[in-house]
Amino acid sequence: MKKPLKVVEIYPETEEVLKSLKGKYKLVCLSRSAKEIVELSLSLLGILDYFDKIFSTVSDFNCAQKSKEAYLQICDKMNVKPGEVLHIGDSYERDYLEPKKAGLNVLFLDRNETGKVKGSIKDLKGVEIFLSL
Repeated sequence: MKKPLKVVEIYPETEEVLKSLKGKYKLVCLSRSAKEIVELSLSLLGILDYFDKIFSTVSDFNCAQKSKEAYLQICDKMNVKPGEVLHIGDSYERDYLEPKKAGLNVLFLDRNETGKVKGSIKDLKGVEIFLSL
């Protein structure tokens, strides 16, 4: 029996924020899904071209989870120091704690406003405010 495909949607502010950041910053996407799936999904959503590079923990680093090591490998591949990177994500463990361990600057995307992280953002418009665009 085949599993039904998951429908992937983007939040209303996503494309607008990506458009405002493109060209001013290198935009990178990191996912735990296979790279082909991520690229296809981003393409179908019409936002693939906003990203300078796509990384997959499974396809690029042979591991199932986002980890400190994966973030450090991305920095190496992008030829940047961890302290020069701003990572934005919505998983407390994988998108906040792990990149922080690697020395990245981190913005926690807390759409449910759990209050886990002081200074978190509730939507991607918060990135523009944080960067003072």
